[in-house]
Amino acid sequence: MNTYCGANCKSCPSKEGCKSCVATCGSPFGGRCVAAEYCKVGGLAAYRQFKQKLTEEVDALLAAEGLSAVDDLVELVGAYVNLAYTMPSGDTVKL
Repeated sequence: MNTYCGANCKSCPSKEGCKSCVATCGSPFGGRCVAAEYCKVGGLAAYRQFKQKLTEEVDALLAAEGLSAVDDLVELVGAYVNLAYTMPSGDTVKL
């Protein structure tokens, strides 16, 4: 698969339904991909810089809570992130 960000598509559990980042202009699953947008505008270096800054911000928040730093941030397909949760009332919502 061709990617903008260098993700390892061979290990992705959604690779069967993927149309490839480059072939879809950064939207292999139909949604917006922040990694692809950074890479298209400023190249892989711009995306890595963004990811490093984001990692530093996450680490600062974790440190403020007495938690250890993260090793890495991993790109995920939105279907893995925006999951439905059952609330105490019984309603199901996406957070």
